[in-house]
Amino acid sequence: MTRSSSELSGVLREGMDMARERLEETQERLNQAAETVREKGEEAWQDFAGYVRKNPGKTVAFSVGLGMLIGILFGRSSRD
Repeated sequence: MTRSSSELSGVLREGMDMARERLEETQERLNQAAETVREKGEEAWQDFAGYVRKNPGKTVAFSVGLGMLIGILFGRSSRD
């Protein structure tokens, strides 16, 4: 059983339409996910900035300690 070129053309068009629809749905989901990530990032940044403003001494002490730890770890790895 052979299909005519117009039948094949119709099947192809249908497939292309379905693919385009799926692509648009996927793009919309990705856009929504990106917006959610952006919003969560902004919330996290605001929380962090608020903590730093309320606790500057703790923040500086933590940063110094973390910097020392990283320095020690990198210092050891360069000697090995």
